[in-house]
Amino acid sequence: MEYIYLPMGPAKLGIKTPNKTDDKDHYSSTEENKTYIWPKIFDSDHISPKSLHELKLKHSIENIIIIDRVKNIQSDIQIKDHINKSGLNFLKSKTPYKSFPTFPDVTHIYNHAEKFDIIVQTLGPDRFNTTTKSEEIISETIGIVAPVWHYIGVAVRGVGTPT
Repeated sequence: MEYIYLPMGPAKLGIKTPNKTDDKDHYSSTEENKTYIWPKIFDSDHISPKSLHELKLKHSIENIIIIDRVKNIQSDIQIKDHINKSGLNFLKSKTPYKSFPTFPDVTHIYNHAEKFDIIVQTLGPDRFNTTTKSEEIISETIGIVAPVWHYIGVAVRGVGTPT
């Protein structure tokens, strides 16, 4: 099974999910060999170590692909790393959780191929929607969400898709 996390939901990416299931703080939809998961609300209560750990255990998630919207590029990219310029950190005041560390190592969050890797600047949903010009490749949410998945021990692959 392939698990795909959609931080802002499937509609923003044009993905149809007809069989939506309520997963407490998230929704999920399984079609063929893919399970799409997205938060009911994009906030630190819904995207927290506790809620993602519950999803990890329920679905036996070891690897997740996070698909994020990006600007200033024409085709899908594989994300190598991010710089979080959003001012949001969904681990703040949420660690330590269970036996996980208070200060997690986030130096190597993403599993990626060596070719075509991109470092993105994450601005957060509000700034992403209002930013019209930038020379950098900007992302909406991955720099906020990926550290939480990594923190609970899930291998993360980041994909950026142009808006």
